[in-house]
Amino acid sequence: MRVRGIQEDTIRVFRIRQDQRFIKAAGEKRRVIAFNYINHRGVTVGVKYRDSEKNFIWAPGSVQVPYGIHLAYDSQEVAVSEGEFEPLSWYECGISAISAPSAPPAPKEGKVYQPRLEWMDGYWDWIASRKRVVLALDSDAPGRALQEEFARRIGKEKVFIAEFPEGCKDPNDVLRKHGKDKLIEIYKTARPYPLEGILDADTEHEALEALYKDGFPQGWRTGFSHMDSVFRFHPGQVTLLTGVPGHGKSSFVKQVMVALAENCDTRWMVYSAEEASVAMALANIYSIKTGKPFMHENPYKKISLDELRDLKPWVSDHFKYIKTDEDSVSIDDILERARQLVTRNGIDGLVIDNMSTVEGILPKSGETRHHAIGDMLTKVIRAARHLGIHIIMVAHPKKMDRVGNLIRIPNGYDVGDSSHYYNKPDNGITVYRNSETHQAEIHFWKVRFSYAGENGRTAFVFDKSTGRFTPGIDTWNDGDHFQGQPLGARFRDV
Repeated sequence: MRVRGIQEDTIRVFRIRQDQRFIKAAGEKRRVIAFNYINHRGVTVGVKYRDSEKNFIWAPGSVQVPYGIHLAYDSQEVAVSEGEFEPLSWYECGISAISAPSAPPAPKEGKVYQPRLEWMDGYWDWIASRKRVVLALDSDAPGRALQEEFARRIGKEKVFIAEFPEGCKDPNDVLRKHGKDKLIEIYKTARPYPLEGILDADTEHEALEALYKDGFPQGWRTGFSHMDSVFRFHPGQVTLLTGVPGHGKSSFVKQVMVALAENCDTRWMVYSAEEASVAMALANIYSIKTGKPFMHENPYKKISLDELRDLKPWVSDHFKYIKTDEDSVSIDDILERARQLVTRNGIDGLVIDNMSTVEGILPKSGETRHHAIGDMLTKVIRAARHLGIHIIMVAHPKKMDRVGNLIRIPNGYDVGDSSHYYNKPDNGITVYRNSETHQAEIHFWKVRFSYAGENGRTAFVFDKSTGRFTPGIDTWNDGDHFQGQPLGARFRDV
């Protein structure tokens, strides 16, 4: 502790002690430091034991909370770092601080990095109410992801970024090598987190370097390679999903949500006036997740009660639903609840199913309605950008032209009473059930950003009993024509 610049008074107020524990990684019993994790009420709720080689174990039954929260809780300013020695270092300088129980793991190759923040559960509202939050995190990919997530949840306007001198990667390095005055200076001169609309090469320098080193963002992959090769969902974007009524729009959105939750650990908020009840909607989620019917005359083929109970924590963590049995729900109501859940639960996506149910308060017809729809979609886009979530808007087409016995594939121009439904969203998708091939065709008719994909199409087979979509057979035999369909009935008009 002395080598790290930590004094006896600091050790006492953090209730740090010495102990002996068997360290599995070392294969022997060793002398360890016992870091007590104390909640904001002053109660020890967990203990982390660490040996001199940085191996650590947790005491059985430990609950992870922000380290140092018992001292920082009443402060209006707080620093956020990684690891136990950082709050100790800040305390030496008279600065309130909390830290993650451990450094975030390195991202896995090919996976979108999602920081684990369970240790902040119950404290998001608290930190969002602070006047100033200084993020003093590592500059590696996990550290940047943690920085972006904190800024997204608590509001960029109150976030400041601490910058360490060369050769120092954390506050304790600064304390040991440069002393208290330098660490205090770093805290006081932390630069404001860039605000929307006020950007330049200086504010974007780190982002530019990261883009140069890491390339374009990979987006969220569903795990369906034939679809991921055409299109990938990205945070901060808006997608319009349309299709002929009864062709499976809502079912496909559920499949996408479950796939992204499984593959990328994304969390979703859903507003759906299409569902009979939230319980029925959740039953679909359980079926897609397990690949088993929720209801079946043969009890051995349907989801078991044990599976229902075992999956409850995962489903509850990844899917939140807005109550829809109110007199009216406006787009402002939905976006405000999304903002609240970004802060409290860290949701990554929002589904609005469908848009006609939030258009009720808009003018009924004419140019005024067209502009009102444009204003509404602008709010949706701004929310997606500001909150860093992907918003999927499900919408029915009003115009369904026929070519012979077939219905032409609708797009954004066929939705509602406004061309804004085509022009404003970043991406456009149509779900189309092909009666000849018995497959669900997914058409991507608009992809604004090239790094997200390109216009194209793919096919799935829909299992009605489970609600699952599985990869179909690509039977398009030329650039414009799906086998069995007349030319011109498909995509040429788009």
